[in-house]
Amino acid sequence: LVLAVLLPVWIPVDYLLLPLTDFLPLAALRLGAGGLALTLYFLSSDSGSRLAGALARLAALLFLPAALYVAARLQLQSGSDNLLYGYAFFPILMAAMLAVFPLTLVEGLALGLPVLLGYGALELVLGTPLDPSWLGMLWLLSLVALISLWTQLSQLRMLLDLFRRATRDTVTGVFNRRNLTERLEAEHARWERHGRPLTLLQIELGGLERITNEHGAAVANRLLAQLADVIERALRPTDLIGRWNADTLLAVLPETDDETARRMAGRVREVSELASVPLATGGTLRAEARITVVAPVPRENLTRLMTRIDHKLAAPSRVAAVG
Repeated sequence: LVLAVLLPVWIPVDYLLLPLTDFLPLAALRLGAGGLALTLYFLSSDSGSRLAGALARLAALLFLPAALYVAARLQLQSGSDNLLYGYAFFPILMAAMLAVFPLTLVEGLALGLPVLLGYGALELVLGTPLDPSWLGMLWLLSLVALISLWTQLSQLRMLLDLFRRATRDTVTGVFNRRNLTERLEAEHARWERHGRPLTLLQIELGGLERITNEHGAAVANRLLAQLADVIERALRPTDLIGRWNADTLLAVLPETDDETARRMAGRVREVSELASVPLATGGTLRAEARITVVAPVPRENLTRLMTRIDHKLAAPSRVAAVG
């Protein structure tokens, strides 16, 4: 949107500085580029969140000033000084634009390197080889591109850190209750709509309050984190696990019937014995986990299911306790 506004705004300046033969084609190109930028803005507003589409739109956003710069370079090559009139900074603009977006290293290089190589190739063809003026510009462009790349990675790391803090439990590192509830809601809706199997594992760390009183909160937290880690490793890639409350973890097992869930519960019970924390006074404190298999019953909405989990209540025919 900024490009759509600013590209045509420079037209009066071109009118004052350029001869009419140069002004008319460049004004038309600026208007066309502004229209395309406006179209891209509306396409981006109405589009989904797929990464490939976002990267394609970002590449198109870079293409607009690049095409305008090439056209200006060809139109004004007879008088290179005229390039200073609002066009010489376009390569710098393209490199600096990339700093706005949180990109990975590969994405940043894939979008930034063509700017550098394209500028160098264009000047080699149209300019004087090894001319200090454009070589100095290439050096400045490379510096801006490196700063943009560093900024992209910094933004990406910050956003990933914020995402992790918003979706993960600070003690165990698994999903927090809010995020796990959203995932459970989606799976429950699929169970209601299509009748797909859905089972939950409720894992309670026994004696957490006693451990906290006797050994301190740090030991209790480490033990709970160890328990969450070993269980997460034992689950399948499609399964989800999160912290439901102070002493309870909840694993969501999509596409899993009761029999398979009971086998999974037995496996979780076995690996939970591996969770342990060494004590400063000597010895090792091991986790004692109680695993309960819970499945939604017919016509049970999500609110009732969550209430049943919170109060450790379940329909007897759909529950199996392990350990």
